Amino acid sequence: MGPRWKGKGSEAKALADPMSKIVLQLQSSLIKSEAQGLLCGCSVLLGTEAQEADLLNRSCFGVPITTAEKSKQWFQLGMEEAFYLHYSLKCLMIVDENKHLMNDEQLWLYMKSKKETSPDFYKAYSHLRMKNWVVMSGVRYGVDFVAYRHHPALIHSEFAVLVLSPEEENGCWHGNSRLRTWSDIHCTTRLCGGVVKTLLVLNVSRNGDNAITPSCTEKFTVYEYTIARWLPERCREDHMVVKSKTSDCTVAEDGTNMQVPSKVLGTPPIEEG
Repeated sequence: MGPRWKGKGSEAKALADPMSKIVLQLQSSLIKSEAQGLLCGCSVLLGTEAQEADLLNRSCFGVPITTAEKSKQWFQLGMEEAFYLHYSLKCLMIVDENKHLMNDEQLWLYMKSKKETSPDFYKAYSHLRMKNWVVMSGVRYGVDFVAYRHHPALIHSEFAVLVLSPEEENGCWHGNSRLRTWSDIHCTTRLCGGVVKTLLVLNVSRNGDNAITPSCTEKFTVYEYTIARWLPERCREDHMVVKSKTSDCTVAEDGTNMQVPSKVLGTPPIEEG
């Protein structure tokens, strides 16, 4: 499936204002203002001035919150988003409920205490973000994330993303039960087809690491697979599988063909040049 732009001129707008440039502007602005986010349960609250609020909206970080306070615009950041800004971009400080600054290790252990698979989800999130894909929650479509080439106001999401990890590594369980049976694959691919998205599976291998610190994610390996339905009405006699434009991996719905990708998901074409 190719990009589906929303309206005439959307692609030109995206080309004129690439996501990589917007994220760099946000990074610079947050560093300059010494931005601090407040850890609150499984999210981080961030109060911003008008300029930073505009950059957060344009770069698709967080969800705006309506409050009675008029001097600031508040955003609710997911844990992966907040940790990406804090650890990868190093532009956001995070404090706990007692207003104490949290270091990388403290925040990492807090994330793990809330969700054991958080290292895998963060690795998957950062893997896509670093390639300039816009990554947002996929709960609406029954997946973990959805990935856009640019701002959702300009283009529809292209990938429905599931994050998988081996069931057991180094004697510890941190897997999930998605796509274990063909019936689950069938249901998921039908849903993705109905909303015109390609199912992208990110299989995160910890390579035997217990992920005690965030630096351990550098040792992780991300394997990408796209899964597409085989439609018999398109090819009634010859066996045919549908290949993704962004990966060499294809899985036929009848289970007869699975290819390991030879290359990973690339940077969205609009970021090139």
